[in-house]
Amino acid sequence: MLSHLNIHLTVNNLLLHYPEACESWELKFAFQIVTFIMNRYCPFWQHPDATGSPEHLTQPIRKRIKEICREYFERFQTKFKEEFPGTKTSEVFSTYALNKRAFYIEMEYDHERFFRYCVELSEFAAYMYRSGCIEAPEIAVNNIFLYLWNFRKIWNGDKCDVGEHFKMLDRYCRKISERKKV
Repeated sequence: MLSHLNIHLTVNNLLLHYPEACESWELKFAFQIVTFIMNRYCPFWQHPDATGSPEHLTQPIRKRIKEICREYFERFQTKFKEEFPGTKTSEVFSTYALNKRAFYIEMEYDHERFFRYCVELSEFAAYMYRSGCIEAPEIAVNNIFLYLWNFRKIWNGDKCDVGEHFKMLDRYCRKISERKKV
């Protein structure tokens, strides 16, 4: 049932299930990271429901995303061909995204792992989109949002609100960048 729900989960339907998510950092971040990656392949692509400026993708975060894209480019392409050898449909991608999200949720949260998950899912969405699966970016947005939403209660339990978490992501990316300069 959940995978069936996931296949047809548009952002509007997502907001019916999670009405408090409408203005959430999690949804905005998901829109922004998928749009950022999609624009690498389709420069004028914009998610129809995305609003606001890319305030959550600070310069250090965008830089780290670009580094991951470069570091894993060949691996992503090889893995994409292995994972999607046949027909590239929204059902196939949705099932993949659901399984990938479940896999990452089972692991302990880690900033680098989070970035790799978001970038890989967004890259695959771009590849799927270019192969004719126009729903792929929305599937990626929904799964990144649901991944972040799952961890919201953990961060809030640590007395760290979600906005503070994104500041920590920014600091993490700044530290990575500084280490690479040395």
